[in-house]
Amino acid sequence: MLYLESVPAPPLSEFVQTLWYAQAREVRHRRERVLPSGRVQVILNLERDFLTDCREGRGKLLTSPALVVGARSVYEIVDTSDVADLIGVVFQPSGFGIFARDAVDLFSNRSIDLRDTWGASAHSLRQRLRELETPQAKIRCLENFLLSWIAPRLTRHGPWGSAEVAFALRAFDQAPSVLSVRDVARRTGWSERRFSQVFREQVGLTPKTLVPDTALSTGRESTACRNRRALVRAGARVRLLRPIAFCE
Repeated sequence: MLYLESVPAPPLSEFVQTLWYAQAREVRHRRERVLPSGRVQVILNLERDFLTDCREGRGKLLTSPALVVGARSVYEIVDTSDVADLIGVVFQPSGFGIFARDAVDLFSNRSIDLRDTWGASAHSLRQRLRELETPQAKIRCLENFLLSWIAPRLTRHGPWGSAEVAFALRAFDQAPSVLSVRDVARRTGWSERRFSQVFREQVGLTPKTLVPDTALSTGRESTACRNRRALVRAGARVRLLRPIAFCE
């Protein structure tokens, strides 16, 4: 059992927090509860042609093998059989917008077929990833795909995301239990209503929803950290392709 994680280099790191690969074919328990993180993810199952949708009090539903998992404000349940050969992307809080065709909040608390967002390139990406032999090669392929996606958009459209939302994310990260949404909105020069609307469209959650989620652990855990912790509980061997902090 293996979990690899890579932090991309600029300019991709402006939009992507981590790329990860998991291989855990013999897991001791069937399901894992994952706490919300306020991050959008893309997940591709390379083992089977479906992912499993688990809901409390309901049987399994089979979904597309490649999904956009929108920012969550509630926990989700993961079927550990999906982790036999799985690769994914964790986006920065306002990083998914450049990869989306719609406002990011339309993905919130939903899992959407990646083909609905990336079209036929989602299928061809998954096919290329399945053909590669090593986890490192799979992660490099995924990183190169993401770079090729943003390159024309960076030159054509200029900066992505508003400076006000970027400022707010930094402020909430530095003092999540001190600053109120009204305080931060006032500092941006916007009304609280306008600030909350633009923040939700770019991040996927309202600031009042996101701040309790991100402050849930000071020990705040990143999404990648939660992924890693779940796999460690399942007995996976963990390696980081580039050095970053390990969650204790």
